[in-house]
Amino acid sequence: MLVMLFGGTILTTIISTFFFTGTVSASVRTAGDPIYRQLYGDQPVGYTPATIGYLILLATPLLLSAFNAIAGWRLLRPARKLPRSV
Repeated sequence: MLVMLFGGTILTTIISTFFFTGTVSASVRTAGDPIYRQLYGDQPVGYTPATIGYLILLATPLLLSAFNAIAGWRLLRPARKLPRSV
């Protein structure tokens, strides 16, 4: 179960990072466009410390899920010799 949750977290982290970096890159690329300047001003989003911090926040659930999978693998596995009931 923990491996399935870890796999889902990998998928959602990749998708969210892809969309976020695409948005930031599109913001930087279109900053010279006059329509963009009229709507949003002269400042593109760019890769500022705040956006890099948000990228780290996007990766945090992946790291926590990996920790849960590794810890759960060690702590929740069945005993090597199960006691026999009489």
